[in-house]
Amino acid sequence: MEQAYKELLKKYNSLLEENRRLKTELALLKGEDGLSMPESETATELSSSTINKYSSSKEKINLFRSLFKGREDVFARRWYSKTLDKNGYQPVCENEWNEEYCDKKKYKCSDCPNRKLMSLTDNDIYRHLSGKDFSEAGKLEDWVHSFLLSDGHNKAFSDELKLFDRYCLRPYTMSLSLFSRCCGPEENMKYQVNAEWFEKRVQSLKKTLQSNDDMPPLIVHYVDHGFELCDGNHRFEVLTQLSVKEYPDSVWITENDEYEEFVGKYTP
Repeated sequence: MEQAYKELLKKYNSLLEENRRLKTELALLKGEDGLSMPESETATELSSSTINKYSSSKEKINLFRSLFKGREDVFARRWYSKTLDKNGYQPVCENEWNEEYCDKKKYKCSDCPNRKLMSLTDNDIYRHLSGKDFSEAGKLEDWVHSFLLSDGHNKAFSDELKLFDRYCLRPYTMSLSLFSRCCGPEENMKYQVNAEWFEKRVQSLKKTLQSNDDMPPLIVHYVDHGFELCDGNHRFEVLTQLSVKEYPDSVWITENDEYEEFVGKYTP
């Protein structure tokens, strides 16, 4: 059963990579030859031609503000209680947890005389988009799926991750020497792609990385005592060319014994 699953998964990933390659080649042809996108492309896909995962933080924040409008003098932030296993949203207060002004035992937030609601800033939107709020709330897995379904353009990988219960570990800054690409033009690649297309993608991404270091973490799978690079092969190649030694990585682990092994070897 396990062997059959692995073989099917290999075929599935191969088809997924072919689909990604064709989409990218289509986008390149559109940009180079002035071709029109097929009518089947949605408005979201069209907008990604100008704002995508390689765009600067400011560009992404401006796009977010243009799509979601509301009050900016106050805003709510998600909270999560591990003790009660409950979550919700509440307006952000500048004085919250400040011992001089905040006494949660005496006042409910809505009744507190020292309540000072904060206005929405670009930094707050950045926290939301970058996944920091998700991570602090213990919901990193939610952010990973959100990224794969939006900027990552990798719905198939998101669906695959949902097939089994897995450990999703917060991004760790790890040595890139631990990883290797599984996607590229070389014959030994698990997912071989067109060399010209791969190089164009890498060079375009290199320019973005050199001017904008705010990029998502690599997503890797720890399995069989090693790492499988699941998302971020092009970023990995650029980082290697730029002689970057370490980079944040979000790690997925399926088996309990492999989780314990990873924690023992690689976590502080």
